[in-house]
Amino acid sequence: MSIPLDQKYCIDSSSLIELRSLDTDVFSGIWDALSDAVERGILHAPHEVFRELDHVDDVTARWAKSKKAMFFNPDQAQLDKLAEIQGKFEFYDPEAGSPKADPFLIAHGALTGCKVITQETRAGKKAKVKIPDACDHFGVKFITLSDFFREQGWTFIGKQERS
Repeated sequence: MSIPLDQKYCIDSSSLIELRSLDTDVFSGIWDALSDAVERGILHAPHEVFRELDHVDDVTARWAKSKKAMFFNPDQAQLDKLAEIQGKFEFYDPEAGSPKADPFLIAHGALTGCKVITQETRAGKKAKVKIPDACDHFGVKFITLSDFFREQGWTFIGKQERS
């Protein structure tokens, strides 16, 4: 699959959390590829994603802390879009004490054309809206982490040496 060279991606915490069991010493190729995508400016996330990861000490949180430049604060246009999204869908969880990253991802995607990377699936008949539902409503493309790897042409095949 060929993607435009200027295609950018905005990653949700659910996709980064998916990587929590992949230690950097064993799965260095994945972490190196993700780091390279950040350095090339094609992978980023709202600061709220960092907040969702920052409360634990695991491989994903440590990686995120080393890539703080990938996390951005919304500009005024994104805040305005965020208000529109919140007016349509309820993402705020009062028990969490801070805003969820979900509407920030959708607002950014809607305004920039970035694809949102998420492991969430459509809510269906569930009462709580999910990222794909809001993406559909606002015309934002979304993919899974594996789809992102495919679009980048990444494969991670290891070969075990036997002694």
